[in-house]
Amino acid sequence: MRRADLAKKLQGIAQRVKSGDQDNAEAYAAQCYFQIFGKGFHRAQENAINAHLNYAYSVLRSAIARALTLYGWLPAWGIFHKSEVNPYNLADDFIEPFRPLADLLVWQLGQDNQLTHPLTPHAKQRLIKLLHYQIQFNGQVFSLLAAIDRTVGSLQTALVSKNADLLKLPEILPLKEHQYE
Repeated sequence: MRRADLAKKLQGIAQRVKSGDQDNAEAYAAQCYFQIFGKGFHRAQENAINAHLNYAYSVLRSAIARALTLYGWLPAWGIFHKSEVNPYNLADDFIEPFRPLADLLVWQLGQDNQLTHPLTPHAKQRLIKLLHYQIQFNGQVFSLLAAIDRTVGSLQTALVSKNADLLKLPEILPLKEHQYE
């Protein structure tokens, strides 16, 4: 399926998601979305793509948990993620708007034939550099690490002000390391 067709399909599914998602539209959308890695790809497979995705997600999760802790939040207390055995429920809630940047990096590495299985130290270093890629937040371009901090800060502001509109989420930009001025 062409990327443009996949994007339209995902937008259509997004329009049908209802509170509580009784129709499992989100799961269906995830199944469609991950086809960017190839027809028949599944997140449960043990392969180079999933090894890279899992490592990139753990890097994101760690950075988010760190920012949450800096703002005085307990990462175990989630909004949507509520598992009693997960010490990172809130971090897992926050990872969602950042996850596409990790997906884009892994997809690009795959296009460049640079995915290794098992992960090498060099591959891990490339994935950790994800924290220094550019992302747009509130109309400005920041490193992913800085945008995570600002996103968590906006949650704090939104809750204190009791105004959900003050919660700001990042926008994904094309892959490029952030350059400090």
